[in-house]
Amino acid sequence: MLFSKYLLLSEKLDDHVGILKGLKQNVLPKNSFIVCINNTSKNLMDIYYSVEIHKPYVDINNLLIIAICKDKSDAKDKCAQILGTFIAENKSLDGFKAKFCSRTT
Repeated sequence: MLFSKYLLLSEKLDDHVGILKGLKQNVLPKNSFIVCINNTSKNLMDIYYSVEIHKPYVDINNLLIIAICKDKSDAKDKCAQILGTFIAENKSLDGFKAKFCSRTT
């Protein structure tokens, strides 16, 4: 599992410091939703429930985590915010995945 250098933590999450400490040990906060870029998917971003990420059908080797959110609605809002910011800066979605994937830790 890779985390974006510019990982976004939702304002709705409690204990940002504790979450960041857990991430250093590859521990995601329980009952959270994560926004990922998957190089093997046609989608621009995917949303996963944090418990799902460790299921055998999820290939974490291709995931770049770009945001951690409190719930699914929060994750959808964060996706819209990320896309809106990217479009405002670049005037299109061309190169979206490439730009984020070049920002890994």
